[in-house]
Order: sequence, then structure tokens, then C-alpha cells
Amino acid sequence: MIGAAAEKAILPLLQAITDSISSPSSKSKATQLLDRPNLPEIFDLITKTLNPLIKAKTIPYSVHQGCAEHLLSLFEMICVQRNDAIHPITG
Repeated sequence: MIGAAAEKAILPLLQAITDSISSPSSKSKATQLLDRPNLPEIFDLITKTLNPLIKAKTIPYSVHQGCAEHLLSLFEMICVQRNDAIHPITG
């Protein structure tokens, strides 16, 4: 449940990014991810969107506060939670 809840929480960020995209082809790809979520592609899009903005200091540190590392950690947590739910390890 934690993994599913965390995955659902990332979708509003994807929606915000999709709304901000001006390129029709990029917007179409992002919209497809909203319609049929694919976690690795979602995190790739988020990372590719945020990293240049962070590097250019368009987003100040006080706002992003090292979000790239946090997003990677969130992605890993979701994957682990999903795997544990689908393929539990019995001892």
C-alpha cells in the first residue's frame, strides 16, 4: 500500500510538468504517461525536466533542496514496496 500511495502521489507532479510542456510531441509523451503510468519513464521525465532547471538555478535550492536524490530514493522505495507486495519473500 505504501508503494501504491507513493506512486499515486507522484502523478500530480507529472501532471504539473505535462501542463508546462510547450512542445507538442513532448506533451503527447507526457500525456501518455498520465494515461498509462510507467514508473521508470515517469521518473526519467521528471528528472530530465528538473535537472536542467536546477543546474541553471531557475529553481532555487530553497525550493528543490536536493530533490534529485529524494526522487531517486522515492523511486527505489516504490519499486521495493511493489516487489514485496507482488513477490513476497517467505522465510
